[in-house]
Amino acid sequence: MTKITLELIRKRSEHNEGEISTLEEIALHQENIDKIQLIDIHCRNLKILLLQNNLISKIENLNMLKRLEYLNLALNNIEVIENLGGLENLKKLDLTLNFIGNLQSVKSLRYNEHLEHLILMGNPCMDYEYYRQYIVATLPQLQELDMQEVERSERIKALQIYSRARDDVIESYRHYEKTRTAQRARRNAEHEIKKTINQMNITEELTKYTKNEKSENTNTEQNEELEDERFWKQSSYHTPEDRVAIAKQFIKKQEKKHSSNKSNHLKPVLKLFAPNGRAYNLNQAKVPFRLNDENDPDFVILEVYVYK
Repeated sequence: MTKITLELIRKRSEHNEGEISTLEEIALHQENIDKIQLIDIHCRNLKILLLQNNLISKIENLNMLKRLEYLNLALNNIEVIENLGGLENLKKLDLTLNFIGNLQSVKSLRYNEHLEHLILMGNPCMDYEYYRQYIVATLPQLQELDMQEVERSERIKALQIYSRARDDVIESYRHYEKTRTAQRARRNAEHEIKKTINQMNITEELTKYTKNEKSENTNTEQNEELEDERFWKQSSYHTPEDRVAIAKQFIKKQEKKHSSNKSNHLKPVLKLFAPNGRAYNLNQAKVPFRLNDENDPDFVILEVYVYK
């Protein structure tokens, strides 16, 4: 997984000539980032922060961004809305296609008085019967939810049935949490099975007699290809754990491809001498030459036609 570093921040702040302290907007999307860090320390003037399409599982380390107005965390692995109280000027929050099931966590956004736009489309909590009514009643400052305007009449109705909506949200989350517990158990079981298989394969490899390094490398490559094929053929589920597993497998494949391409482009090491010390006859530059032994039988003359 990718870590947020000063180097990465500077790379993505080229539009600001690499100056990060005065940066007002930064895009760190599609970087396989799994944790938010450093941004609130070095980029306190940010107004727009784009972190969509990563592997972030927790909202954290953002409270020092007092000027931030737009935060995009779509397509991540977030399950709870939290740690945003310090974003005093936050106006728009995009959490599309995450894994938020705990809808009660939207209460933490009450402290964001300027929050006008909230997007939660594609989250499990959208399946709750009173999803929209609960949010509208909980966050009086909202003007738009899931890109639909919150009208005054809708807010009045939501407040009237708030108790019912709250109870439904609590009960719905209980059911969802049971599903998540089962999903985690399944992933843990699959991990243990894979771990056992890998240990068996290692033991089997150790018992084999490998004649040469080439055949050993070939077997390793074949095993990796089979493992990769098995991974992509097995069933996957829409869970944070599966998203991380898929990302790791993809990164592993890309790194292997990059390593293979790099090794193919390496120049072979030029050997000038044989093991016994005898010099090899080499003409790597392919300079034209001629050996002349006709004029004098006691001498061999090497004629080299050098470049100008």
